[in-house]
Amino acid sequence: MIHGSVVAILRNPISGSARKTAAARQLISELRRLGLRPRLFCDRERLGRFVPACQARGELRRVVAAGGDGTIGDVVNRFPGIPIATLPLGNVNLLAGYFRIPRCGRTVARLIAEGKTRRLDLGRVNGRRFTLMASVGFDAEVVERLHRGRTGPVSMASYARPIVESCWSYPWPELTVRVDDRHIFRDVRQVVVCNLPPYAL
Repeated sequence: MIHGSVVAILRNPISGSARKTAAARQLISELRRLGLRPRLFCDRERLGRFVPACQARGELRRVVAAGGDGTIGDVVNRFPGIPIATLPLGNVNLLAGYFRIPRCGRTVARLIAEGKTRRLDLGRVNGRRFTLMASVGFDAEVVERLHRGRTGPVSMASYARPIVESCWSYPWPELTVRVDDRHIFRDVRQVVVCNLPPYAL
């Protein structure tokens, strides 16, 4: 059980619509009603300074990723070992869907107030942790192109242009994959490592 009362919330300002912003306000209101102390951050660097200091004082209960799966990934990498929660405000929200966490601020606030946690194994690639999946090859090229040009919320239609561009220009290099230093696969063109069953849709 976690006994601190401060809930630090990272809100991704380009993830979601006005309706989703209302869910974040609902989360804050319900946390206050339940006797907790929410603190909202849109600046990741400010959050990065606040969380360790708050944890050192024994006041931190949770860090909430209010956004999509990318926001969760950011929080997991910034604050390893600190309990997190998510208010799913992204487009697909695969992690929240897998754990059946609704896009409802009141429900998420109650889950945080209960103080229960579940452990999740994480993958790691090049020193970066991931909760869902990591890929090398065409899939990674599409995602990289999407994020390079991102200016607002992502929808399924947002992937159309990066997919078409990648189809025309991706060189499909040969990959060699080594698994647990025992099994070697050569002439591979695409690798997707999944930590949880859901992928993409």
